[in-house]
Amino acid sequence: MGAFTTAVACDNTKRSWIGFELDSEYCEGGRERVNENRQKLGLKPVEILSLKK
Repeated sequence: MGAFTTAVACDNTKRSWIGFELDSEYCEGGRERVNENRQKLGLKPVEILSLKK
């Protein structure tokens, strides 16, 4: 997902998105970026789901 730019663009244009990221630091940073944008748009924040046990 990198910088989650596509996810932000999808939210801005009211499109659905799904993302996968292996690096936990990128994942957390991307979640923060997406949620800041979603708050401005009046959307619910996203949560990180992990398949690791």
